[in-house]
Amino acid sequence: MPTEPRDRTAGEIHFAHLGGMEFVSTDQLRHRRRGFLFGILGFGVLTISFLVWWSFRPLYPHLQETIAISRLRTISSAEEMYRSSYPAYGYTCSLSALSGDPAEGPPSPTAAQLIRGDLDRAIPSPYIFQITNCKHETVDGRERVVSYTILAIPLQISKGTKRGFCVDQTGTIKVDPSGGSNCTRSLFE
Repeated sequence: MPTEPRDRTAGEIHFAHLGGMEFVSTDQLRHRRRGFLFGILGFGVLTISFLVWWSFRPLYPHLQETIAISRLRTISSAEEMYRSSYPAYGYTCSLSALSGDPAEGPPSPTAAQLIRGDLDRAIPSPYIFQITNCKHETVDGRERVVSYTILAIPLQISKGTKRGFCVDQTGTIKVDPSGGSNCTRSLFE
C-alpha cells in the first residue's frame, strides 16, 4: 500500500522504498553508516587476530620451553633462598618444602613458602618438574642436602616439546635433546 507523501523537513533525505516513500533523517543515516563501519572494523580485527595466531603457531613449542626454563630458574632460586634460610638443612629435595600456604602459619623447613604451590596451575605446562639426585652429607651430627638436580621433563614428546631440561646447585641449565633427564648439552648449544 503506497504511503502518503509528506512534506520533508530539514535534515531528511528522500528514498524510494518498496514503491512507497521513506524519509530518513541524517542522524539515522549516520547511525546506519556507523553500524556498517563497526561491522567491517570488527571483521577486520578478527581476521588480523586469526592471521597473527596462525603465523605465531609454530613458535608455541618454543614458548612452552621458555616457560619450563623460567620455572626451573624460579625453583633453583628458591633452593638457594631455602639453603640460606635453613642452613642446618642445606637444600631440599621436595617441591612441597619450597612451597606452602601462608594461611597455615609462618614459613618452616617443611613449608618454606618460597614458591607458589600452584606453580603448574598458574600457566599450564606440558612439563613435569622434580627434584632428584640429592646428595646428603652429615655435618655436626645432622644430615644436610649439599647438591640436587631439578628436572623439567615433557609429559609427552610431541610437536616441538621434545627437549628435557635440568639445573643443579650451580645454576647451569642443561638440555637432554631426547626429552629425558640425561642432560649433557648446554642450553645454548
